[in-house]
Amino acid sequence: MQDLGGFPGAFVTAAVCCRTINDNGQIVGFSIDGTTFASRAIIFEGKVPVDLNTLIPTDSGWYLQSTSSVNNLGEIAGWGTINGNTHAFLLKPR
Repeated sequence: MQDLGGFPGAFVTAAVCCRTINDNGQIVGFSIDGTTFASRAIIFEGKVPVDLNTLIPTDSGWYLQSTSSVNNLGEIAGWGTINGNTHAFLLKPR
């Protein structure tokens, strides 16, 4: 077990399940804001959590809430909202 640190202002920051780390050391999870209690999808860059919402186009309409896995290609699966509805997502690195 290793402490990964937390997202600034978070009530909870966590990697969940067993498919949240790949062979490249990328770790995905979620963070729950300490004020609004909103969940956001995150990836750990080293020991620094990064909000995945900051890595997608701002006009995409998506709000990424959590992740479920990352594979060795760096593809991240999870769920979020778009147009007020919850859907699964798959992020593929460029």
